[in-house]
Amino acid sequence: MSRINDYSIQAELAQAAYGTFSEGAILPFLLTGDDVEMSTSQAAAFVENWQVAAQYGNGTGLSATAFESREDGIKYLVIRGSEPVANNAVSDLLLATGWSSNFNPQFFAFQI
Repeated sequence: MSRINDYSIQAELAQAAYGTFSEGAILPFLLTGDDVEMSTSQAAAFVENWQVAAQYGNGTGLSATAFESREDGIKYLVIRGSEPVANNAVSDLLLATGWSSNFNPQFFAFQI
């Protein structure tokens, strides 16, 4: 597979990681809302190719999703970025001011 195809897959998975899913098949409407903002055609293509192996979130803003290819079973772990909400603001402030990652609730949750 070419590098540009790899980047395209990674970008699409990164966008999808902003959704909240159950394990297994992904419902297209979960990808077209305000969280993920895929077009209807992009969401339809995505659900044909991917399913959710697992998703973890703990209320601190940390969210990690394992997407599984329907074609070959390859799994990709996608950790999404922060969103502008209170829990993420605390984590972002700690990072921006140079506090040790041991004080960051998202980092701590990831170690568990």
